[in-house]
Amino acid sequence: MTGLEDDDISEIELEKSEYANKRNELMQNSQVPSLSDATRVLGKPLANLVFNQCQSALRVNFGLESPLQGPKGDMWVAPSDLLIGKVALTPPLTRKHIQALTHEGIMAIGHGIEQKFINEMEDEKAIALAHQRRILLESFDDIVRAEVKDAEQREKAAARREIERLTQDFENTLVLSLNNLEDNLRHEYQTLIQTQEEEEAQRWMKRMEEEVQKTVEEMTAQYLEKMAIQEEVLSKYFKHELSKAEIHRQYDLGKQDAKFRYRLRQLKHNLECKNLANMMYIICMERRKCYEEKLRIEKYYVAEISKLKGTIESKKSVIKKLNKEMVVKKQEKNQNSMRIFKLAV
Repeated sequence: MTGLEDDDISEIELEKSEYANKRNELMQNSQVPSLSDATRVLGKPLANLVFNQCQSALRVNFGLESPLQGPKGDMWVAPSDLLIGKVALTPPLTRKHIQALTHEGIMAIGHGIEQKFINEMEDEKAIALAHQRRILLESFDDIVRAEVKDAEQREKAAARREIERLTQDFENTLVLSLNNLEDNLRHEYQTLIQTQEEEEAQRWMKRMEEEVQKTVEEMTAQYLEKMAIQEEVLSKYFKHELSKAEIHRQYDLGKQDAKFRYRLRQLKHNLECKNLANMMYIICMERRKCYEEKLRIEKYYVAEISKLKGTIESKKSVIKKLNKEMVVKKQEKNQNSMRIFKLAV
């Protein structure tokens, strides 16, 4: 963004302030604020900045430049000076007419200068307004384009969301319709299939019963015929096998009887041997018990005898000790008696 656009943006922002609103009101009423009013409202630093950057078309209205440019040349020329170079001519008018003519000339010159100044100011004002209008239009176009772009994006987003919502609703409705249609078709097909199955089952059961009955009758007749033949054959075979079994039974019975008799003799002999062995074992055990009892009694009495011998020996030693003590006491008694006797003598 250029410096000119920055100035334009600052001017647009100033229009939002109280001073900008007051300036617009004064400009609409063909009035402008004074320098003191602008300095009081804006402050001296900001007022000086505004005065320095003020457009040339507004500098006159602010009083920054004088609207009077002054005469271009001499303000008054004496009539005699106008006649210099024309000495041969004499003024046809009197002094009063010359003064009046001179005043009208001055007024005409002043009017021309004023009109020229007004035209220049109008041109500068038109140029400034056109420039500001162009800047505002460009800014407005940028804002409009940005707003249009934002609105377009918002509309696109809204349209996209609406399309997604409609698509989702359509999909949900389609899925629901398909599910309902599928359920209806499944129910109809199930009903139709169930009806056909029942009819086919009834027809098949009837046909199967007929075929089964027919097959049963045929198989029964064939089976009875075969069974009669097999019964006759089996009867003959059974009688033959029964006679063979009887012969084998008699033979096996005799063989088993001989085997049992032989085993009975063996068992009897084994039993006799076992009884003899048991009797020998019992006799040996009794003899062993008697021997062990004899040894135990002998050992007991030997121990008792040894114990009694020890007791006797201890008693003997005690008796011997007592005898010694009695001898000693007797000797002491004799000695005492002898001593007493000697003392008595």
